[in-house]
Amino acid sequence: MALRSGSAVPPTGARRAADRRRSAGAGLAALLAVGLAASGCTSSGTASGGDEGTRTLIVTSFGGSFETAQKQVLIPEFEKRYNAKVELTTLLSGPALAKLKAQGANSGFDVVQFSGGQEVEAGTLNLIAPVDAAAVPNAASVVEQAKRGQYAPAFALNSTGIIYNTEKVTPAPTSWNDLYDTRYKGRVGLPDISNTSGLNTLYMLNQINGGSGTNMKPGYDAVRRLMPNLHSVYRDGATMTQLLGDGTIDMAVFDSGYAYLLRQQGQKVGFVLPKDGSLVYGLTMNVVAGSKNADLAQKLIDLALEPQIQVEFAKAAGYVPTNTGATLPDDLAQTLPVRSEIERLSVADGAVVSANRAAWTEEWNKIVAK
Repeated sequence: MALRSGSAVPPTGARRAADRRRSAGAGLAALLAVGLAASGCTSSGTASGGDEGTRTLIVTSFGGSFETAQKQVLIPEFEKRYNAKVELTTLLSGPALAKLKAQGANSGFDVVQFSGGQEVEAGTLNLIAPVDAAAVPNAASVVEQAKRGQYAPAFALNSTGIIYNTEKVTPAPTSWNDLYDTRYKGRVGLPDISNTSGLNTLYMLNQINGGSGTNMKPGYDAVRRLMPNLHSVYRDGATMTQLLGDGTIDMAVFDSGYAYLLRQQGQKVGFVLPKDGSLVYGLTMNVVAGSKNADLAQKLIDLALEPQIQVEFAKAAGYVPTNTGATLPDDLAQTLPVRSEIERLSVADGAVVSANRAAWTEEWNKIVAK
């Protein structure tokens, strides 16, 4: 089995610092203050690298097609509507949480995006701030699986399943057990546990083999049994896309969003949510506790929850909307997992995952590194 590097694959294994405007001197500051007062204008802060009176939000991102979609759909509308700027910094969920733990409000971030339930631990540690219902009115219209208590709800849903080459895999897979089919020895790809889909895979293999949150041995054993069929373990969608696209592998575990994008690109792939169960997970935006731009951050979150923004984001990135008022056009609804199908899936226990992630990762690394 090859451990593919892609964006950082070896299971065993930052951010650009935002340039901050400095005052041009006390004299200039005083003159500016007088000028603003005389004109009746005020500013709640200036942005890094922005014009006077324009604030900038520093927001973490997952990169890839996700970031491209946000730059196409969400960011331009936000900047236009609120006369603000958004600076995206590619930092996946795990490293983003680690940076918040180490630096808190001094991380330089205003908003962190999570995809693996890290908001549970971040909230417990008071690293993220609750949202004001009045400032984020769209939060009242999300589906149950998107709700996060006092914190911002998920603005998109995704699910973990099997992406397969429709020309090489027949019949189509229907179960997690199809990954063990000896016809596909050395032809299966698996996401690393550092990726949400990888953690979800371990979680589900453990569950269907009789394990629990306090007994992961069935899951570890299931991964060991799968090793002969594995060609690669990857940490990112770009590597998975390459392996599946060039015919190196025939089946890959990943998310429904990537399956949608591959089909949009003309690749002959199918996607299945295994009949024996799977997990749905939410993508969240979270206000960093202590951010000086918390009010603006909540406006960004509310915009991401608007029905039309969610529809356009679904078209661009393949994620399922969470606002009940977001109605997908027929062609898109037939391509993406429909909300009713998503809603039948389980949600991983965030508290259990948070408490055990480090131990699970350590054991996973021992298995896949062999």
